[in-house]
Amino acid sequence: MVSSIIESSNMFFDKFSSRVLLHTFITLAATVMLVFTSTYDFFLTQNCLEEYFVIPHL
Repeated sequence: MVSSIIESSNMFFDKFSSRVLLHTFITLAATVMLVFTSTYDFFLTQNCLEEYFVIPHL
């Protein structure tokens, strides 16, 4: 009886931990993608602005 309870709790914790790890990984990947795209857009707009403002002066 006690061993079956321990086994079920272990299974629950295994599922729970794997699910938490999965959610953490997905959140981390989404955050990295968001930061990468925002910085990429920022650098892209910075370059466009630099070209836009520098070329007329030249």
